[in-house]
Amino acid sequence: MATSSTSLAPRPTLLRAQEAAKTLEKALRGFRGDLTVADAAEKGGLALRDAETGLHELVSRYQGHLGATSKGELLFRFPRGLVKPNSGTPRWLKKVGRAAAGVGRFVVRAWVSVVVVGYALVFGALLIAMALKDDRDGDGVGTAVAVVFRVIAEALFWTFHPFSPFYRHSEPNWLAGGRRRKQPKIPFYERVNKFVFGPPPTPEPTAQERQSQLAAEIRQQNGRVGVADVMRVTGLSRDEADAVLSRLLLDFDGEIEVTEDGALVYVFKQLRQTALERSETAAPAPFWRTKATASPVTGNPAGSNLLIGGLNAFNILGSGYALANGLTIERLIWQLQTAAEEARGIYPIDPPPEGVPLVLGLIPFVFSSALFILPALRSFRARSARRRAEAENGRRAVAAHVLEAGELTYPEAELLATWKRGAGRDPASRELLQAVQSLGGDFDLEGDASVFRFSELAREREALVRARRQALGEERSAGQLVFSSDQ
Repeated sequence: MATSSTSLAPRPTLLRAQEAAKTLEKALRGFRGDLTVADAAEKGGLALRDAETGLHELVSRYQGHLGATSKGELLFRFPRGLVKPNSGTPRWLKKVGRAAAGVGRFVVRAWVSVVVVGYALVFGALLIAMALKDDRDGDGVGTAVAVVFRVIAEALFWTFHPFSPFYRHSEPNWLAGGRRRKQPKIPFYERVNKFVFGPPPTPEPTAQERQSQLAAEIRQQNGRVGVADVMRVTGLSRDEADAVLSRLLLDFDGEIEVTEDGALVYVFKQLRQTALERSETAAPAPFWRTKATASPVTGNPAGSNLLIGGLNAFNILGSGYALANGLTIERLIWQLQTAAEEARGIYPIDPPPEGVPLVLGLIPFVFSSALFILPALRSFRARSARRRAEAENGRRAVAAHVLEAGELTYPEAELLATWKRGAGRDPASRELLQAVQSLGGDFDLEGDASVFRFSELAREREALVRARRQALGEERSAGQLVFSSDQ
């Protein structure tokens, strides 16, 4: 009897996004242009689902773009190829730079908080010794000693603040520049670190915090979002928001719907499911609610800057004297021994050979000079930093106006006035155009009038209004409870 057999097709194995992207990276090396999912599947030898997942990973990694055709097909666009943004500096070199900066900060902290005070004491002691050595008539020693001990007392008082009988847990108003609120006390070495390197930058949101904010925004918007929603929450440019959305599609199991007019709607149905009776997450605030500010030169009160600068200047003068007089350790000891022997009527011994003083001269002079040079360089860049902060506030004002209004076109004069209100000054030649382009807008002419056109944002806004209106409320439901382990 004849037998027949049937073979079941194996279940498809889905690749991880990173694995699929690695395969496509090799296949698309040197490629520039647009791809469909089918194109990527053919070039990489992948299943369609894996090719789509890998393409989304590449878009998020290389800041590609998503587009749509008149037939509603999704296009993955890489006009510059697979080139990472700002990839001029190798990653390993950036790590070395960060490590070097960390070591530099540690060295400077130790140098200023310990060594600078130590050198002040050393140079003070030397000043006393040299004054006593040269004071043959008994005049001038008391004045020199008084000056030196006053400098040392000030250094010790400010360095070891808790031992002062006038110790305060907060800055007094007169030292804090007249601010009404008393500021918490900052350790001396932290003030030195701010004096040299400037105040620490404002921490950026972590990846987890940004992911949480975007998830909250998606749930607030009925699981339907677009590029404008990501820009509103994060403050990223349109290109960067495109890349973030591709990552969200992978992380939140989303999908893309292409409307008839070519707008892209990112749909996250599973992220809407909740077991809560009502949402406990508030919608994230738009990024333009906060203002960009230029970092101050030191961020210290004036009294702290004067103290640190005074100690440093004292060390520069002391090390400069040592350099000018060739005051090596050997010659210093010889001078003191000679003075003592001359006082007893003993003939002085021959001086040691001349040399470059390192410990008392070159080393403290170079380091102390650097402590003045670094804040001086920052003060020279302060004006450009303020202008960058003003330009960012102008961009935020334009973003608030455009993303909230959602119009197709805006007169140039209208956005010019908006930018000026945010920045507090008139924009330079390209500052307004750069702000508009970061939102995906373009310059255009309507007759004799100059306008800025936001075609993609307008199409996206209309599509999202329809999609959110049609979103089913039952998508939020996780279903009825049918089993619990405690029963």
